Amino acid sequence: MTLVPCIDQLKSIQFELYKITPSSPLKVTLCLGSSCHSRGNRRHVETLRRLSAEGDLEFELTGSLCLGRCSEGPLALFDGVAFPIGPDCDIAALVREHLAARVPS
Repeated sequence: MTLVPCIDQLKSIQFELYKITPSSPLKVTLCLGSSCHSRGNRRHVETLRRLSAEGDLEFELTGSLCLGRCSEGPLALFDGVAFPIGPDCDIAALVREHLAARVPS
């Protein structure tokens, strides 16, 4: 399976509008409802846990039982902003993109 950078799927997002001055780590929330979980977020959780353990990137990973947008899943929230992500998404690259979009404090 070839992973594709999620940012290619989200080219309509204008990161300039998303830039914030961080006072805390990036908050990543993955929907763990049955639909999102089975469509790829199970693998995304494993990838992000590994990435967090490596300590290269600073982010806070949480899960939600269901974010209520099942038809768009799998779904992730980055600092509370929802992004539908595909099962073949390179979630690590997407986290890096969101971290790069933040304005340094």
